[in-house]
Amino acid sequence: MKTGMHPFKADLMGMARELRGLSQTQLAKKLRVTQGKVSKIENGLLTPDESFVQKLSEVLRIPDRFFFRDDRVYGMPTSFFRKRASVSQKELRAVAAELNIRRLHISRLASSLELDSIFHVPKLDLDDFDGDPTEIAAAVRYAWQMSSKPIKNLFALLEDAGCIVVPCDFGPKIDAISQWVPDSSPMIFINRNKPMDRLRFSVA
Repeated sequence: MKTGMHPFKADLMGMARELRGLSQTQLAKKLRVTQGKVSKIENGLLTPDESFVQKLSEVLRIPDRFFFRDDRVYGMPTSFFRKRASVSQKELRAVAAELNIRRLHISRLASSLELDSIFHVPKLDLDDFDGDPTEIAAAVRYAWQMSSKPIKNLFALLEDAGCIVVPCDFGPKIDAISQWVPDSSPMIFINRNKPMDRLRFSVA
C-alpha cells in the first residue's frame, strides 16, 4: 500500500459500490473475483492489495485515494425526507452514498475556509410544539429575530445561518433531504431538476 495513507476503509468501498448501483455479485463480476472476496473486504475481514484497489478504482470510477480517507460513513438521514413511496431500497442506498461523498468533499473544503455565520440553526424539541409546523416556524423566526413578513430569499437566509444548500440530481422521485452530522454544518440536498417553487417549499 502507498505510504502516508490511512488504512483501507472497507465502508467506503461499500458506499462507492452502492453509489454506482451495484450489488456485491455485480461488482465481483466486473473485478473478476468471487462475491465472497468482495464481501470479506467490505466487512473488514480481508485487506486488499494495491492491484485490487487500483482495479476497484477503475471499475467504480473513483480515485484510489478515496478508499483511504479517514472519514465516517453515515446512513440515510431520518430528520427530513421528501420522496415518493415508490423509491426502492437500492435507490435509497445510492442516494445515501451520494450524500456521504458530497458531505465528505464539502466538509473537507469548509475546513480550509473561515465561514462566519450571522446566526445559528436552533435545536428545538418537537414535542414542545405538538408537531405544529406553524409554531415551530414562529419559534425559528423568534430565534433569528425575524419579522412575520414573507422571506424574500430563503436560500440566502439559510446560508447566513450556516446551512449549506447542495444541488443534486436525485431523479424524479426525490425532492430534498437534509443531513446534520457531528462536526459538520447542516446540509440540505435539493433536486436541481424540480421547479423552483417546489424547491423553496422543500427547503422551508
